[in-house]
Amino acid sequence: MWVVRKDKIVLRANDAMLALLGKSAEEVAGQMCQDLLETPLCNKENCYLKPSVCTIASKGYDASRMLPSGEQQHFIVTAAPLVTLDGTPGIVTQFKDITDRKQAEAALAKANIALAQMARMDSLTQLPNRRSFDETIGQEWRRLAREEQDLSLVLCDIDCFKQYNDTYGHQAGDECLRQVAKALRDCVKRGGDLACRYGGEEFVFLLPNTPLEGATKFADRVRQAIETLALPHGTSRAASVVTLSLGVAAQIPCSDSLPDILLKSADDALYRAKESGRNCVVAG
Repeated sequence: MWVVRKDKIVLRANDAMLALLGKSAEEVAGQMCQDLLETPLCNKENCYLKPSVCTIASKGYDASRMLPSGEQQHFIVTAAPLVTLDGTPGIVTQFKDITDRKQAEAALAKANIALAQMARMDSLTQLPNRRSFDETIGQEWRRLAREEQDLSLVLCDIDCFKQYNDTYGHQAGDECLRQVAKALRDCVKRGGDLACRYGGEEFVFLLPNTPLEGATKFADRVRQAIETLALPHGTSRAASVVTLSLGVAAQIPCSDSLPDILLKSADDALYRAKESGRNCVVAG
């Protein structure tokens, strides 16, 4: 804290203020306040000593400065008007170090971001989860309705996955899901496309600005990518390795409808793929 006359001359400063400035009392008294403070801490734009500000009962603002160590030091700077013994107006200003609080707030904000990301991520496969998919398809549905562009879905299901778990065990089943998820993620090449774990052994691709023909070709590349993994599946009714059945649907969204209709079409196509012997792509 220090006391400054309206002509910006420092009258006195307490020990905490001297420590902040790195100066002695003799070096501070009688000096211009703006010559002692670096710009971030000296609010020249709205200086408390301006006539329009000096009469206000109390004012405050946040300020920070860079320390030689490279760390940021944060303050709340508050000022109140006063009149010296000889009748000269001035201000008393306090610089309260709030660095610990700011660091705690930053850490909390970072933790909240991490928690929000975790809430949208499937912990086993590290793909976006159903919640993330539901949020994204809603956003894309509205956007593409405005733009009158296609939105495609590819719904995927690992063939005979229950039998896989029964034969190889749930740990092997989890590893199978992880490897399939990685292969699905690698199939996504465009920034706007999204691969998600839909639930259990089901996965889904969201393909904005993609017509049915393009989505069907994409789905077959996905099918081949999983078959190429050559994960043994001795009890599958589709092949000797892990395979996918895929249902594809596409439409131009309407602003007065919901994406459920597109999901239903993709689900119906997936059902037909399974009825057709699995390890295939059916477009709805």
